[in-house]
Amino acid sequence: GIYRAKLFIYMENGCRDTISKPFVIHALPNIQLENDRILCPGEATNITATGAVFYSWSSTHPFTSISNNIIRTSPSFNAVYYVEGVDANGCRNEDSIAINIHEVMPLAISSDTLLCSGNQTTLSVSNGYNYNWTPSNLLNCSNCSEVNTNISNTTLFIVNATDIHGCALSDSVQVTVVPLPAGILSVDAIICGGSVASLTAMPEDNVEYLWLPDSATTSSIQVYTDTSKTFYLYSKNEFGCERYDSVLITVIEKPDLNFDDTLQYCKGNGVQITLDDTYGYTWQPVDGLSCNDCNNPVITVEDSTIYSISFSTDEGCNFRDTIAVNVLTL
Repeated sequence: GIYRAKLFIYMENGCRDTISKPFVIHALPNIQLENDRILCPGEATNITATGAVFYSWSSTHPFTSISNNIIRTSPSFNAVYYVEGVDANGCRNEDSIAINIHEVMPLAISSDTLLCSGNQTTLSVSNGYNYNWTPSNLLNCSNCSEVNTNISNTTLFIVNATDIHGCALSDSVQVTVVPLPAGILSVDAIICGGSVASLTAMPEDNVEYLWLPDSATTSSIQVYTDTSKTFYLYSKNEFGCERYDSVLITVIEKPDLNFDDTLQYCKGNGVQITLDDTYGYTWQPVDGLSCNDCNNPVITVEDSTIYSISFSTDEGCNFRDTIAVNVLTL
C-alpha cells in the first residue's frame, strides 16, 4: 500500500519544521512450485515456477534449464530444488520442492538354464505387475508370471514389468538348448537264425550307454538271438540329457521241412522223398539221386548214406538239414 512518513525537526533555537513524504511498500511475490513428488528411478520431470519475473535455481542434484522459470531433472537420489524469484519491483521470495525416488525391488526371475532338446522348461518371475515376455511366440503365455517353452535353439528371454508404483522393471533369462545324444545308428534288421547282429550307437565323448536287455555299456554291441527281439538303448550325456531308442531284430528261423530224417528200403529198391517246393534245394552227395537240385528226388543208392540238404529262404538265409538212408540187405 501507499504510506506517508513525517519527519519532525527541532532546532536549538527553538525553531521546528515537518517534512512529509509518501512511500509504497510492495507485497513479496508469491513464488510457487508444484507439490512434492515421487519419481521412478531414471524418470525425468520438469519443475515450473510461477509468481515472479526472474528466477534463480539451486539444488544438490544437477538439472537443466529449459527456460527462466522451468528446469528439467532426472535425479538419481532424493533431492530438494530451490528457486528464488524476483518480481518487477525487485522484491524477492523463494520456494522449494522435494523430489524423492521410489525404492524399487528388482524382479526375481529364473536363473539361466539348460534345456535338453525336445524337452520343455518353465520360467518364472515375481515382484512385479503387468508382465510382458519377449519373444512371446516361443512361449505358451506372454503376460504370465510362469511360462513354458520348448524351444529348439538357444534363446534369451526378456521380461518387462512394472512395480507397485508403476515404475518400469526389466530382467532376462537365457535358455541354452543342449542336443540329445545321437542314439542308435543301426536300423531294424533281419538276420538268419544262428547269426550275430551288430548294434551301433554314435560314439560320443561324455555319453553313458546302457543296452537292454543285455546290460552292455559300450556304444556298439554284438547280439545273438534265436528269436525276433527288440533291443533298447538308453544314453545320457554330461548335461543329463537322455535319449531312448529301440531297434527290432527279426530272426528268420530255420523252416521245418516236415520229413522223416531216417528212411530205409531193401537193396535193389528205392524211395522217393518229397519236400516243400517253397525253397530251392541242393543235395550232397549226388550218388543214387534222380536229381540233386529238386524237392522230390528218387533215391536208389546201393549202400546206406547220409544226405546233406542245403536250402535258402527268400530273405537269403541258408540252412542245412540231413536225412539218413538205410539200405537193408537180405
